Amino acid sequence: MPVTIGGPLNFSIPSGNLEILETTCHYIVENIKSAYNFLKQSGLKRPLKEIHFYEYSKKIKEKNLFNYLKPALEGFDIALMSES
Repeated sequence: MPVTIGGPLNFSIPSGNLEILETTCHYIVENIKSAYNFLKQSGLKRPLKEIHFYEYSKKIKEKNLFNYLKPALEGFDIALMSES
């Protein structure tokens, strides 16, 4: 899922992506603040307090990645939000 790098959301989000946003509550993101703002501006109907963010960077230890994927093993969808 491509994410804007700060600033207002100034483009249309394809309907398929909106469906993913509405049905997903676990996100692996580069920056929690910009991902949160993107979801807020997208018109997401799900309360943002129900969203779980997992911040990914080069500093994250490999063993922590398993925790990020744990929801998938429990049957939940996970979306990856990239700013680049």
